[in-house]
Amino acid sequence: MAAFNVSDRCVAVQLSHYFYPVHIYERAQVIGRHDSLALIARQLKDGDRVLDLGMGAGSLARLVDRGRGIRFDGVTINPEEQNLAAPYYERTWIADLESVELSALTDVSTYDAVVCADVLEHLRQPAKILQACQRLLKRDGRLLISVPNVGYAGLIAELMEGEFRYRPEGLLDQTHLRFFTRRSLMRFLTECGWSVQSCQAVDLPVLASEFGPDFNLLPPPVAEYLQVLGDARTYQFVVSATRQTAQSSPGASELPPADTATEPLACFSLSLYWSEGHGYDETRKSVGQGLIGCLHQAVRFELEPRSAGYSGLRLDPADRAGYLHLHQMELVSSQGGSLWRWEPNPFGLAQLSKALHHHLLIDSPSWTGSAAPLLLTGNDPWFELPVPPPILHSLATQGGALIVTLGWPVSADYLQAVRHVERLEFDSGRRLMEATDRVNHLEVALSDREVEISKLAVDVQALRARETLLDDQLREAKARLRDSEQSRDELGEKLAVLSEETKELRSRFNLVMGEKTAIQRELDIKSRKIQEQMAQVQGLQSHLARVENTAAYRLSRPVANWYWRLRGGHPANRPASASAAFDNERPTMPDAPIDVIVPVYRGLSDTRRCVESVLGSRTRLPWRLILINDCSPEPEVTDYLRLVSRTDPRILLLENAENLGFVGTVNRGMAISSVADVLLLNSDAAVANDWLDRIALCAYSRPRVASVTPFSNNATICSYPRFCEDNPLPDGYDLERLDRLFAKNLAGHAVEVPTGVGFCMFIRRACLDEVGLFDVANFGKGYGEENDFCVRATSSGWVNLHAMDTFVLHSGGTSFGSTKGPREQQAMETIRRLHPGYEAAVMDFVRRDPARYGRITVDLARLADHSKPIILNVLHDRGGGTLRHVRELVEAFKDRASFLTLAPQPGGVLLQSESSERGSQWQLGFPSAGDNGLIEFLRALGVRQVHYHHLLGHSAEVRQLPLMLEARYDFTAHDFYTYCPQVSMVTAEGRYCGDPGLEGCRACLRQTPVPGVESIDDWRETHAEFLGGARFVLVPSHDAGARIAKLAPSARVRFAPHSDLYQIDLPAPSKRRRRLRDDEPLRILVVGALSKIKGADLLEDVARLAAAQKLPLDFHLIGYAYRQLLKAPKANLTVHGAYEESELDTLIDWLRPDLVWFPAQCPETYSFTLTSALKSGLPIMAPDIGAFPERLQHRNWTWLFRWDAGPDLTVSRLLDLRRRYFVGDALPDVRPLSAESKVTMFDRFDYRKDYLVDAATSTSLGERAFNGDFVGIACAIAGKSGHDKALRPYAGRLLSLVVWLRGRPWMSGLVRLIPYHLQRNVKSWLLR
Repeated sequence: MAAFNVSDRCVAVQLSHYFYPVHIYERAQVIGRHDSLALIARQLKDGDRVLDLGMGAGSLARLVDRGRGIRFDGVTINPEEQNLAAPYYERTWIADLESVELSALTDVSTYDAVVCADVLEHLRQPAKILQACQRLLKRDGRLLISVPNVGYAGLIAELMEGEFRYRPEGLLDQTHLRFFTRRSLMRFLTECGWSVQSCQAVDLPVLASEFGPDFNLLPPPVAEYLQVLGDARTYQFVVSATRQTAQSSPGASELPPADTATEPLACFSLSLYWSEGHGYDETRKSVGQGLIGCLHQAVRFELEPRSAGYSGLRLDPADRAGYLHLHQMELVSSQGGSLWRWEPNPFGLAQLSKALHHHLLIDSPSWTGSAAPLLLTGNDPWFELPVPPPILHSLATQGGALIVTLGWPVSADYLQAVRHVERLEFDSGRRLMEATDRVNHLEVALSDREVEISKLAVDVQALRARETLLDDQLREAKARLRDSEQSRDELGEKLAVLSEETKELRSRFNLVMGEKTAIQRELDIKSRKIQEQMAQVQGLQSHLARVENTAAYRLSRPVANWYWRLRGGHPANRPASASAAFDNERPTMPDAPIDVIVPVYRGLSDTRRCVESVLGSRTRLPWRLILINDCSPEPEVTDYLRLVSRTDPRILLLENAENLGFVGTVNRGMAISSVADVLLLNSDAAVANDWLDRIALCAYSRPRVASVTPFSNNATICSYPRFCEDNPLPDGYDLERLDRLFAKNLAGHAVEVPTGVGFCMFIRRACLDEVGLFDVANFGKGYGEENDFCVRATSSGWVNLHAMDTFVLHSGGTSFGSTKGPREQQAMETIRRLHPGYEAAVMDFVRRDPARYGRITVDLARLADHSKPIILNVLHDRGGGTLRHVRELVEAFKDRASFLTLAPQPGGVLLQSESSERGSQWQLGFPSAGDNGLIEFLRALGVRQVHYHHLLGHSAEVRQLPLMLEARYDFTAHDFYTYCPQVSMVTAEGRYCGDPGLEGCRACLRQTPVPGVESIDDWRETHAEFLGGARFVLVPSHDAGARIAKLAPSARVRFAPHSDLYQIDLPAPSKRRRRLRDDEPLRILVVGALSKIKGADLLEDVARLAAAQKLPLDFHLIGYAYRQLLKAPKANLTVHGAYEESELDTLIDWLRPDLVWFPAQCPETYSFTLTSALKSGLPIMAPDIGAFPERLQHRNWTWLFRWDAGPDLTVSRLLDLRRRYFVGDALPDVRPLSAESKVTMFDRFDYRKDYLVDAATSTSLGERAFNGDFVGIACAIAGKSGHDKALRPYAGRLLSLVVWLRGRPWMSGLVRLIPYHLQRNVKSWLLR
């Protein structure tokens, strides 16, 4: 007795002692098709009443046009099939055909037709059903049946291979109990009392069936024989029969013969292989089929776009030896346009002959008309298609198809032709070998001649280039000669005038020298006075120290600090300029021109830029440019240096006979003059404006200055904007503009450094005379020599300065290329040996960073240097998606606006600049958001737009900022903090509260109080008023917008998904891996930092349940949880730890998961991790709350589940998905949102158009407010660094201790028991 059971949407049929899952039979409805259902549908008459036994999902009734008036009743054993078929049937029954009495279900003699479509083979007693059908039919009623043909050639081929494999569907369906051929079917129907009226065949090519792969393995003669048997291509029989009458005896009915109208033809298969750069194999091919005996036929192979690209195509034209006519091959694009075509003309035949081929001979089409004859001489004939690489690249990008037009005129008698051809080949073999030897000899000679011609062509090209260069040089020389001749006469006249002026200057010089002597005597007197005053200053300093230790001074100091801070910093705390500090001791600058020494080794473009920048600079001081060619290996560099040295008299060119390296080359340059100061300049540097004047002025601002190094983008301790890093130029600035900013705002400012940086380093001649040149013996080719020199100078009482009013561009790395790393390491070892205290001095300088105020000064000047609006972003101090969104705003609008952030910190608030230039931010702390100093500072900067992202951690004063700044403001809802003080609308247990209404919220606040919140009514009223005053309230999902609109109906809510800030190309979702084996686990990925409300506990429970029950579910967390989670062997869970966003795609590719799961227990407004999952194209399972349903709407391979489903239901759901879609071949439906998930739709906000519309700009506002004195505020900012971090050191340490304890495995269970709201409140208290 058969039975069925229904449990948790899983239906099963038990037949005897076997157990099979019930299979739902659904078929796509295609108009005009030729299959069994279509043939049955055509035999139904308009107005018929039909009983469909084994109706499945109702495919027959769906196929029939309802306008024909045909009425259907149906019987099935499967309730799910009944649900699917019910809309198309008048009556349906769930019954087992093996046991049911059909006459008990419906009246007898009722139906015009009874249909058994693919039913009889599933029954143990089909004769019983056929007898019952006679009682149900009207007198002239018809029986319409379809059964599979067990004599199908593919099935016979499988038997010949010793196989008989059952499958979910097809001829060997695992539920088939009876098998029929044409004869056995006719005999069976006759014995059951039926008279066959027609028997139609449904044909299916073997290679297109489930037996295709096995059939391809048969020897060609056997395959050809099987296909010419009767009914060999018949997959199913469709029979129409009526009840036998008295005139038709059981033996009188003749068996209908096999349908000879479509005589089976012998077939052959073609295969197209493609290579992705690693050869051809069976995993990358497509199979087509042709007919032997057909002279002109086309076979089409579809080629999909492939990210790995196509590197080659190979066609196997047949699966056996034979004879083919190749008419044409064509590659077409996905739009149908022709990409490439091959035709059997002489050019095409030559291409095909040169291509790689195997087991085939190619002949000309002289006797075959328009086709090229191919003689296939073995069982593996193939040839590569001569397709150009650009066509293959286009094919990989957009996809397309290959259409092969060919014919097969002969079949088995081919073997005799082959033997005849072999005799002909033997006779012609010797002649062919002799001809081949001659051709090879001629080809070698031709190749040698082509090589000689190529060399000559290169030489000719070089000579022409040389001739062009010489012509240019000749024209330039002639032009200079003409200019020289014209100016010679003028110079003669000027010389006479200059002679007279020289005499006058000599007399003046004598007078000046006398005055100099008098001044020197006066300086000696003043020097003695200064020493006396210094002694007085020391006494005053001692007295001041005693005053500072008094209680009155300590109490009044904070008030004084804030007063001077508002005034731009105490004058005594501002670094004095280098010139101001030593005006009374400024040494005299020598009259000799400064030697600018540029050693050159390689890099023409960098060298040209360097030389042209020096020549084009506007300096007052005289200089000489010394270019030293250190035996460059690049001829173009040598040619350029020689050419440019002849164009300007200020250039002196030296050429080393051998490579001396940087140290030796620089020493040669510094030794040319005995009186001139020198400036060492790398060939990959560039200068601007009056750079040399400022550097020289700094060098002579003190008596004993050894070296001066300016700011640069790549100069370690002198780098800008990022300290000790290699930087690009700031956005919107070139070298000249940025250097002008340094010169204007930091004029005369300098700080002492432990060492200069050799890319651009000024050295005074007096120091060189005392300390000596660079150390060639210890530092060889270069690196470390300037550090050694500076340390030696410091030991002799000299100082090294960092000139902060000059900026020089430095590319870096041109001089020594790949040898830089080893040279630097070797140089550092030498420095440690010679100067043990050098590294400590440098590290101390880096720690103190005395030049930081200079970098901040330029940052502020840049802020006021343009007309971009300044946006103040108010956010919390918790990081996460809120901070990520702010930084995405900064990156998206970096060319159109400047950004500041205001966040809470212990003891107050922290104002910080935000920039896409990493490391260029500055910070400034204030006691509160309402502090007058903060307000005045923001007004001075010109802040006229405030963007609120979060109010958590802020006092109520922060909401008054727009009013005090006279600014407009926007608000972005990153969570539900304005609606619910619990932030995420969760209960004390850390789960979604369900938005219980005002009374429920009051009870929630009584049960889990929030510090500082007395009444939910006051809370919502305050925030509703605040949101109502915003220009726009931006929500990243419509679900979030609906909740905000409920709180503040007057608010101007706009839909603004975060993804609008950048372009996202989402791939079509699909499975990443092949179909899983029965014993292979489903690999499930969870991404992100999981708190309790993000589902950390649910993940652990599900993974633990899977391990306990040994279920094929394997969980992976890329990220971390709020506590230590159980892992293997106690739970099927692997935790991979924290990750960088840029690493996520690589991690997912490495892990190769099957499914991404979001176990969130509360609604989210957006979810950045969901965006990452969508970008991966993986299947997704997510909860049915918050932004998830709307963001996943209409996405394939996506499933929503109830957010409150426990571990058992979640495991059951995952197992069901695994069985249906990852082990089985089912495809998921794309379903729209359920009715209860749909929300109000809000107008869309366009960041590009709406965000900065009518925004007030800060043109010169900052400069006017600070009177151009950015140094003062920069000193205040630099002086505050580190101070704010120490306001609550113990709270910070305590928070770190709590986080450490929470992550211990032995604390995991205890942490889980602590209520969620208590954990949140403790963290908030420690962060305030």
